[in-house]
Amino acid sequence: MLTAAPAPAHARRRDATLPGMSARTAAVTRRRPGTAPWRGRAVLAAALVAAQVAVLAAIFRLGPGGLFWWYAAAWGLFGAAVRALRGVPGGAAGRLVLCGGLAVIATGLLGPPGTSTDSYRYAWDGRVQSAGLSPYDHAPADPALASLRDPWLFPGCAQGHFYPAGEGTCTRINRPTAHTVYPPLAEAYFLLVDRLSPGGARHKPLQVSGALLAAGTTGVLLFLRRRRDARPVAYWAWCPAVPMEAVNNAHVDMLAVAAVVLALGVGGPGGRSWAWSG
Repeated sequence: MLTAAPAPAHARRRDATLPGMSARTAAVTRRRPGTAPWRGRAVLAAALVAAQVAVLAAIFRLGPGGLFWWYAAAWGLFGAAVRALRGVPGGAAGRLVLCGGLAVIATGLLGPPGTSTDSYRYAWDGRVQSAGLSPYDHAPADPALASLRDPWLFPGCAQGHFYPAGEGTCTRINRPTAHTVYPPLAEAYFLLVDRLSPGGARHKPLQVSGALLAAGTTGVLLFLRRRRDARPVAYWAWCPAVPMEAVNNAHVDMLAVAAVVLALGVGGPGGRSWAWSG
């Protein structure tokens, strides 16, 4: 009686599920050559990030009105985009994270600070230092600094809801009767931004500085993950809090974030192994 010859070993290995391989992954590996099942997930992730960028742009262009719902929508799209990124291979994921991250960061430049007045103090402290004075010695309301005031930081009290600075004057700077609380490194940053800023630039130089620091942090993280899965970097690069706090509100905390990421990447235990191992 004739019997069928057993299939060659290489054929059995091709059809079998390898140890530790999920059924879904095995099914993907058995698709016909030339197909790229991850492309659909990449397109979905890109579409979700684009929608998030549109929502963030609306937030910064329209102002704080209805902020809660718009911001909640941005966070929802962020979570969905990060989830859609699963299954996208390293190189494509890295490019998508970088392009999407730059677009997300750029939205913070579309309007003046929306939910914080801290950057007005940064601008003032930089201006005071450029004049050869110390913000630790003089509060913004100090009459000795009256010559440094301008209509942007010290508008007329009738023009909006501002902080009283004494003698019938008002200012955008919060707590104008208190001396600065920022440490020397932060003050050096404020001075550098003021020195590099063109006249009349107002809040924009601080926002641009925050955007550059945020983008640089994304680049460093991607570099550190270049031989591994780049998808975890999306948790930073696409996060809605980055354009809101680091760029639009220009919080100086971004300087500390960038310094910590760079320091850990250069001198952390095992070199690059610290960066979200996995």
